[in-house]
Formats: sequence, C-alpha cells, structure tokens
Amino acid sequence: MIIGTPDRLEAVAELAQQECWDCERLEDGDLELFVSIQGGMLQVRVTDLANFDALHFAFVLASLSIPKRRHYRVRRMLGSINECLWIGHFDLDPSGNQIIYRHAILLAGQDAVKESCEAVVAFGRRSYERYLTPFVLVAGGACKIEDALKSATFDTDGNA
Repeated sequence: MIIGTPDRLEAVAELAQQECWDCERLEDGDLELFVSIQGGMLQVRVTDLANFDALHFAFVLASLSIPKRRHYRVRRMLGSINECLWIGHFDLDPSGNQIIYRHAILLAGQDAVKESCEAVVAFGRRSYERYLTPFVLVAGGACKIEDALKSATFDTDGNA
C-alpha cells in the first residue's frame, strides 16, 4: 500500500460497513461517516494526512450551531474540557460555528488497523455524548460554564 493513497482509509470503510454506518467517499478522497449518538447524528470525517503519516478523525454534530456571540464562552469551556481529556481534543470551527472533536492515529508506515479506528470512533462518540449537554447549555446562554460542566461529571448507568 502506498502512503497517502485512499487505500489507507479502507480499514475505516470496512468498519463503517461492519457497524452499518452510512459512509461515503468524498471528492477529495476523505471518508465521511454518519454515526448516531444520544441526541443526534455525528458526522465523522476521516482524512489521510500523508505528510504526517496519520489518519485524522473530525467529529461534528451538524445540528449544533454556536452563535457568534457565544464563541468566547464556548472556547473557554472547551479549554476546561480539553484539560481533562487524555486523548483527542475539542475545538471550535469559527467558519462553521460548530464544535469539533479531533483525534489522529499515527501510522508510522503501517496500515490502518480496523480495531484502532473503531477505538477512535468509540472514544469520539463517548466524548461528544458526555459533553453535549454542556455544549447546548453554554451555546444557548442558559447557565455559567462551571454549572454546565457539572452536568458532564454526573455519571449514570443505563437510560431513563
């Protein structure tokens, strides 16, 4: 397999097929997956970063748009969240007014492994689900950042 070819995304395409996620190859060669979470549908764009010998995963909840007037508060909240994350990070895309969770797999000359890709998608899903309520609260101006983040630290088992 040649580094930088769309074939390096094949493990992700196989995972999408296995999990029955909608998946399409975009004109620029990236893959776009649609993965459901509690509260919406995540768009996961997977890019082959040949210059870094890595696969980049970017998760966006298209239905969540951050008003420009809330960008400063959301960025402050994302900074607090990122301090707690050991893997990946959240970012605010100012052009699209969306919160993005980013993570990359360094390939070091190897093929992408489906299990590694699956772990990245699973962690991105959990991270987005965990912080979705604070995102919505702060984007809507419903409460202070600290109060919104308390809802993410409250763990439950199962669904109500």
